[in-house]
Amino acid sequence: PITKLYFDRKEEEATTTAIRHGWVSQGPKVAEFENKLPTRLKNTLLTETLQEITSRSKVKFDALEPQSVKRFSLEATKDVFVELPVKVKLNCGYYEMVDFIQKIETANQFMKITDLRIKKNPAAEWEHAIELTISAYSKEDSGE
Repeated sequence: PITKLYFDRKEEEATTTAIRHGWVSQGPKVAEFENKLPTRLKNTLLTETLQEITSRSKVKFDALEPQSVKRFSLEATKDVFVELPVKVKLNCGYYEMVDFIQKIETANQFMKITDLRIKKNPAAEWEHAIELTISAYSKEDSGE
């Protein structure tokens, strides 16, 4: 492996339980995960979630730029999932950035962070210019 994997005890037990019960591709954890996905994802829902997280953080929110929506389908179930990526620009210190990322990871809505870029901010010695893409996901209604 490229890197050593680390699982805490809780993650290890959850993985072992899923394997023992044959729930690797289906089971209660899959339903639990799917319940975190809204059936419809509006741009405003993601924007509101990010603004709420930002208001609880010590980051300076500079810009929010919605990107092209992506759709993925599962042949076996005919389910369609939607990814709504948004480019976010922030200014903050390292610790504030870590706090912001932790809030994204623990949000009620399932989101993933990609394309994280950190640059020195010449105007402020202890702040960084941060650009990241945050994607939110939903399961598309069959009627859409």
